[in-house]
Amino acid sequence: MKLLVFTDRGGNSAEYKLAVPDTMQEWRTSAFRTYIGMPAAVANGVEGFLPEPTDPVRHESFRLLMTSPASTLNDPVALVQCGSMLTDEATISLADDWNAVELFRDDAETAPGHASDNMSIADRQRDVYQTCVDDISAAFDELFEFERYPVVDRQGKSLTGLRDIAPGDGHDGTVNLLAEKLDAGNQTRFLLRVALAIHEAPFENLSKLVDGIPFRSGAEMWTNMARGFGGVCGEKTGALQFICHVLGVPSRPVLGSTSEFPSDIEERIADCAARRCFEDAPLWAQHCLLEAQAGEMTCLIDPTNGNVPFLFLTGTDRDAYMKAGYRARMVSRVERLNLRRVTAVTGDQLFTWSEFHVPDMLHDYVFDQGLGLHISAQAYIAVYFDWGGERSALMEHHFASLAKRRRFPHPRFVHAGNMSCVPDPALRRLLEAALDALRMRCADPAYTGDFTFVIQPLTPHFWQRPRISPEVREQLWPEGIDGYD
Repeated sequence: MKLLVFTDRGGNSAEYKLAVPDTMQEWRTSAFRTYIGMPAAVANGVEGFLPEPTDPVRHESFRLLMTSPASTLNDPVALVQCGSMLTDEATISLADDWNAVELFRDDAETAPGHASDNMSIADRQRDVYQTCVDDISAAFDELFEFERYPVVDRQGKSLTGLRDIAPGDGHDGTVNLLAEKLDAGNQTRFLLRVALAIHEAPFENLSKLVDGIPFRSGAEMWTNMARGFGGVCGEKTGALQFICHVLGVPSRPVLGSTSEFPSDIEERIADCAARRCFEDAPLWAQHCLLEAQAGEMTCLIDPTNGNVPFLFLTGTDRDAYMKAGYRARMVSRVERLNLRRVTAVTGDQLFTWSEFHVPDMLHDYVFDQGLGLHISAQAYIAVYFDWGGERSALMEHHFASLAKRRRFPHPRFVHAGNMSCVPDPALRRLLEAALDALRMRCADPAYTGDFTFVIQPLTPHFWQRPRISPEVREQLWPEGIDGYD
């Protein structure tokens, strides 16, 4: 099989990939548009199309962009290959092992509807779940570990998987399936375990860099976590929100910022969405978490991991955090996050913004915000532009000084010339792939240097301690939860 790679030049340079047979040399554009209008299972299994998505769950985001651009705050998408517009009568060339098509916006058309029309992420996520229920439920069940953390329904039967609650039969979200199937205590245990499964996944940008994905949807996060990877705060909150939407659990997004929120935050976001001025991204919305209903309790949940503590708070604990905020460690410094509830519409606009529009989001995460490529309890992996010579020495001194100031072990600097010194083969292969991706995605004729990774071992700090309200702990399994007691 060879690859057909679509890169969204009119949006955020996200990549969408199809595997096509080696014998397939071209594809009529009109046939492609027919193909993309159907779920992959129908296109491949019923209609007999030969190209297949490399990631069926991610393919649903591509289908949404192509078939319902207004719901992603986009105008209709035009296809371009080798500088030529692909009309319906044209053909997509598939002559090479790697075949590139660029996506731009069709200036001749305007996607119908107001910016907020038909963009409900809840509806989208339920559609994706129904279409990809096998892949998503398998990933969820693997991460949840139902045998280890049993949840019992109202008939006294232990759940064996997500499909015991949500079979994927077209639930429209009007009924809270979790409350219908489980009593209050088991609702709390279920939701807590979901949040912990997300929290246990790494806080990382590595997989996005390698895969050419600026921001993963909540559905994509579950299959990515099952592969051993993770994401950042918005993606992890999106994964939790995805389950809430699929099950009809009431929830609402909460934003975090190191600065004060403007009083008209929602009006500003709505205005940017309506004007589609995504360069006016609200940089004060730096963090994202979720409030969700479990029984009679409204829980404030932060499953991010990495640089912030795990939160599962109710009652007065939740209210205190909402009022005063909380501290997060940015590896070498501590910052306080202020919190602000926003409406579902505002949350949808921000998530859609992140998934389809902000072009430099990965650069912002890795370099500007200093989140690097990976943060865990054991290590922080950063990367910097390495010009060589004196500049290299200055960067090494900078990171070594930070480590000394925080009493961390001395960092290790890894580059193309000493990659073999990384003892873990899996990490070494991932860093090699990341280096290739950085060279390709940050290509600039004016830049003559390369990239160097910083592997900084970490020591235990306050932010690793979970904050779980007593009312929630009372509902836990008798043996507790490893690492969160």
